[in-house]
Amino acid sequence: MKWVTLLKDIKDRVGVGLAQQPPLHSSSSAPSSSSSSPTSRDANASSSSSPASREIHELELAFKRSWDSFRSSGSEKKKEAALNSCVDIFCRLVKQHANLAHLLTKLVEAHIFSFVVGRAFVTDIEKLKVSSRKRSLDVTQVLKYFSEDTKNDISTGANLLSALEILVSEPVDKQSLLDSGIFCSLVHILSTLLDPDITFQQSNDEGPSELQKCHSGEVGQVRQLEVEGSVVHIMKALASYPSAAQNLIEDDSLLLLFQMVSNGSLIVFSRYKEGLVPLHCIQLHRHAMQILGLLLDNDNGSTAKYIREHHLIEILLLAVKEFDPRCGDSAYTMGIVDLLLACVALSYRPEAGNVRLQEDVYDAHGYQFLVQFALTVSNMTNSQHLLSSHSNISNDQDIPSDGFKDSTGESFCEHENSSLQSVQGLSPTLSRLLDVLVTLAQTGPNESSQSYGGKGFKSFQTKGSSRSRSNALSYDWPGDELWEKDDDKIKDLEAAT
Repeated sequence: MKWVTLLKDIKDRVGVGLAQQPPLHSSSSAPSSSSSSPTSRDANASSSSSPASREIHELELAFKRSWDSFRSSGSEKKKEAALNSCVDIFCRLVKQHANLAHLLTKLVEAHIFSFVVGRAFVTDIEKLKVSSRKRSLDVTQVLKYFSEDTKNDISTGANLLSALEILVSEPVDKQSLLDSGIFCSLVHILSTLLDPDITFQQSNDEGPSELQKCHSGEVGQVRQLEVEGSVVHIMKALASYPSAAQNLIEDDSLLLLFQMVSNGSLIVFSRYKEGLVPLHCIQLHRHAMQILGLLLDNDNGSTAKYIREHHLIEILLLAVKEFDPRCGDSAYTMGIVDLLLACVALSYRPEAGNVRLQEDVYDAHGYQFLVQFALTVSNMTNSQHLLSSHSNISNDQDIPSDGFKDSTGESFCEHENSSLQSVQGLSPTLSRLLDVLVTLAQTGPNESSQSYGGKGFKSFQTKGSSRSRSNALSYDWPGDELWEKDDDKIKDLEAAT
């Protein structure tokens, strides 16, 4: 996208005419009288300040000059260079400035800057796709983009990624970031990093891995983890926004995320058992599951139609159906079951219309698969349960990221295990699975025609699940009673037989 078109896009999306804003005075165009120039007055006022304050002030002036150059320049190359300078200075300023919201207010309108940074990121990722022979992202090129320096010793990719992580970490409106399209780009980046075929190929190559090579040396495992951690952190912050799931529908990125999570159970664990992929790959799949969970939890129901049209319930159920206790992880597959429950709950929210995903579970023989999974888990040995629990508890030790603990600071797995200790003789996974079966059985296809908020709906709270959530959420759910008044039978129990 050309920057001239981008500026018009900004005006349409945020309602601000950048062309109508008076250009900021740069040092080269300042009036000869310093008393009439705000820039000159600021420079004089800072002359007696401490060295650190003067450095911050000089960086702020440099940012304003670069931002003004970006807005006013008619050359695409000059605009790109000016924006790269802006982002580089912004990242340096943030390290020295305690109040980011105040900094953004002082320098630039936050929603405009967020959109511009997001579009620059998306544009660069699209260029990486086009430059590939397969017209798709290449993991080596992605890591190089986020690591190597370009002109003037500025690492454009690393700076953009850092700037985005900073912006999502602060209480600023994230809608501009979503409008820029970065969430879709991030999903494709995560998919590239998780591609099991690439991981398999790299594990069988002899000599230094091409995955770790860079322009001037080697990216190394540490840098790769940093990149992955930043990508995951940004995605989780955006996934908590109500319109985030709808943002992923435009290019089927939501479908891709569902497939990533399902492949974690179908492919990755078996390859890990064979020593073909590292534990780190499994942990990254768990983060993908958490991102999808946040998207479903925060959606207003408008995604239900897309889930049905693209058969996403069947994608999740396939992972449950194909669970193999010899190489699979019951805790991870239980996380997929929780995602199924989140999809069903989503379809009873206001914007879902008449779509009831409970019917999709029923039509795809989901109850049989869930019962089959429960029987399989009940027959697993203690050693298998211990291996599964160890894999689940350690999933956050590799990639540092926020939002994996509850309000008390206790990790979700610890909370889950402690809350289920009262259930004698059952593993936490099996106990949770039985809870989900009962919850799903409370409402059958015969009730799917009821409207949201009508009689027969009640609020329920999901209990601890294998995928981590910062909070357990309440959902509006149909069904007056657990038991039918007439015959005291669970309403949809026949679906499981």
